[in-house]
Amino acid sequence: MPVLGISDAAQTEGPGANITFHLSLDHAASQDILISYSIIEGTATAANDLLGPATGTVTISAGQSSVDLALTLKDDTFTENTESFSLKLNSANGALIADNTATGTIYDNDPNPVIQASVVAVTDLATAPFRDVDAAGVGIGDPSGLAYDPVSHKLFIADSEHDERPWFSQTNLFSIGPTGAIQGYSLESFTFEPTGLGINPSNGRMYISDDDQLEVFWVDPANPSVKLG
Repeated sequence: MPVLGISDAAQTEGPGANITFHLSLDHAASQDILISYSIIEGTATAANDLLGPATGTVTISAGQSSVDLALTLKDDTFTENTESFSLKLNSANGALIADNTATGTIYDNDPNPVIQASVVAVTDLATAPFRDVDAAGVGIGDPSGLAYDPVSHKLFIADSEHDERPWFSQTNLFSIGPTGAIQGYSLESFTFEPTGLGINPSNGRMYISDDDQLEVFWVDPANPSVKLG
């Protein structure tokens, strides 16, 4: 009776890319060898990284000693680490299975994200209204994030502990305008824990991180109480 083995495979994801496993017998069989297999998920999963069912069959025809099993990869747009999964041979009608598991390695084809930063110069530091701010005095108990908006010339300050004593306030974002005017906003419709702020001058968005939800939201600095993304 022929003995069946399987080799590891590797492939970079991309449009129409297949990862191909080579199944081989130590000698050709006189009859068809029907082989059943299943995918064992690892860091790569059937739902996120592969197209097609997680189980199936493949046949080595009579007189042949090998067959290639190609699985189609899903081409996503996310930057990922190298991922892997296992292909297990469950049975082989007419052959002995010597090595029933192979590793499939998927390399990412998406470029690392480019983070662009801009430096905003504040030239009139002597009269800048936010150079001396008594944060606690205006109800900012835990100033956890700062961001300067070059369009409105406002300094935004996030407060991640606004709902604790002694304030017990719904206001968890403040802005200080060019004249020194302070305005408060409530972000509680989408975050109770704004822990970081950042403004991208190229698109005008203000990004707000939340370390409880492990998410980053974005808003329009002109109306920061409304989550846009």
